[in-house]
Amino acid sequence: MGVDKDSLVIIYEDQGLFSAARGWWMFKAMGFDNVKVLSGGLAKWQSLGYLTQIEYSRHHHKGNFVAKPRVGYFIDAAAVFQGIDDEHTVLLDARGYQRYLGEMPEPRAGMRSGHIPNSRALPFIELLDDGEAKPLTVIKAAFDAVLGDQANSQTSLQFSCGSGVTACILALFADECGYENLHVYDGSWSEWGGRDELPIETGPCPAR
Repeated sequence: MGVDKDSLVIIYEDQGLFSAARGWWMFKAMGFDNVKVLSGGLAKWQSLGYLTQIEYSRHHHKGNFVAKPRVGYFIDAAAVFQGIDDEHTVLLDARGYQRYLGEMPEPRAGMRSGHIPNSRALPFIELLDDGEAKPLTVIKAAFDAVLGDQANSQTSLQFSCGSGVTACILALFADECGYENLHVYDGSWSEWGGRDELPIETGPCPAR
């Protein structure tokens, strides 16, 4: 890819913000911090009249950045299970409310409906406005409302969604808001909901 240690990497996609955040988180997880996401994606860029090209650029430069995976950026089901009853851990679910509550069937056939016990709903779509991030003050207020008195540096924030993609949007926004100790559950509901031995809940999350 030609990425150097001092490179600036900007990630974007065709429309709005969806999977670009996953790319951002993967760079972070591999030890590369100078990475940004273009809010609004290519569509926003074009709407502002900025230049584009149709040729594919091929770079033969071999970058000097060497990936070094960071422990804890991606977590597994065991880590999530361990945090269910931990007062210093909060799991935020990026799926829509109906899926979180178990009122809507999952898009994957045979998948259980509901949510991970003690997780809290924060649908990623509510933090976007026509594919762009809402003002940071609005996003921070949404996080604070969900976290309550756990909106502090002592809290370990875990993020889940359907398949580990939109969870990264919450991680991106949490990082922008200054939260630390962030973790993405890579398997997310596609793993948890498909493993019958793992506990689930339906309905609103009880107060902790």
